[in-house]
Amino acid sequence: MDRGRDGRAASDAVGAALAPFGLDLVHPFRAGWWDDAASAGERLPGGRRSSSLGVLVGNTRALWPVFLDAVRGEPARRNAVDPLDRWIEEVFARALAAVPGVADVVFAHEPPPRRLPMQRLASMVGLAPLSPGQLLAHRELGPWFALRAVVLVDAPGPEGEAPRVTEPCGSCDAPCRAAFEQACAVTDALEDHARLPERWEPWLGVRDACPVGRAHRYCLPQIEFHYARRWPEE
Repeated sequence: MDRGRDGRAASDAVGAALAPFGLDLVHPFRAGWWDDAASAGERLPGGRRSSSLGVLVGNTRALWPVFLDAVRGEPARRNAVDPLDRWIEEVFARALAAVPGVADVVFAHEPPPRRLPMQRLASMVGLAPLSPGQLLAHRELGPWFALRAVVLVDAPGPEGEAPRVTEPCGSCDAPCRAAFEQACAVTDALEDHARLPERWEPWLGVRDACPVGRAHRYCLPQIEFHYARRWPEE
């Protein structure tokens, strides 16, 4: 049996099940790439073998119209405390029910003790480096994507060492650094941090400062939903 092929098939099956929901970013990795360097409290749950498969799942702007369709079909979703997170959980449960070997799903929004430091994990397993603006910057998408979950599968992960990805940040003059410092200054000046959604534009400026991935920028309603917690008008 070609165990590498078996692992690739499992990763492809996870990706194919989630893609119709706009969860179109799938990155397979070997559990040991993360667990061997992580502290005890940050390791993957379930005592995974070092050779096991993990699949890091995220989305581009492709998720937004699918999510909106779900909300239009069930308007009560607007009243949920975290409507997107709740929908994400439902989608994973439905989509992965028929995928063989899925052992666990750890969502990016989960609280401790299961919470994983997703940005560091994504950087360590070779998806994208962490930029000076404290956002992951994908070689094609730039910062215009979100991480949603790690899917743990009873299949072998990729062989060899974790890929060390430095691009696009390794050859960039880091315009995001100044934008990040400006956004932090705006936040620090707020007496009430509960008002942060009212001053979200500087944080959008951190993403917009990245020269990579501008063709993948979210539409304005999606931006306002994430930054200002504002639903689009129908």
